[in-house]
Amino acid sequence: MQYQVICKSKARRVLIESMVRVLINELKLTRSRSVLTVKSEKGLIKKDQMRGVVGPDPADPSHIIMLLDSTLSNESLVETLCHEMVHVKQFALGQAKIKYRGKKATFHWMGRPVKAVYWDQPWEQDAWRREKVLASRIYKIITG
Repeated sequence: MQYQVICKSKARRVLIESMVRVLINELKLTRSRSVLTVKSEKGLIKKDQMRGVVGPDPADPSHIIMLLDSTLSNESLVETLCHEMVHVKQFALGQAKIKYRGKKATFHWMGRPVKAVYWDQPWEQDAWRREKVLASRIYKIITG
């Protein structure tokens, strides 16, 4: 998987790039033809109550875009990035899809449309379940 990180802070960009590289390996995405763009954006938490979000570019579903709130602490950044990278894997492998009819989006999981509240969405359950394991691997690498 090819990726790029867009971030004003060079130190933050290097940190995110390092973690993305590790997570691509951990999630077995090295051979994926998808392209990931990670953007650090101010105000996600304040505006949308989200630490991060992932989705395919509607014009090119092989291009996956991740937004991360730029005000996250390093600990929150690790956990959020791990969670969002699970969503990257879901989109890259076609497990999760968003289909559009005009401006209306329908979320699909494993080929079936899903309408569920946030905590009951199968892609979120998967991401929450895997986030802590991935974060512990990142912390292990950081601490040696």
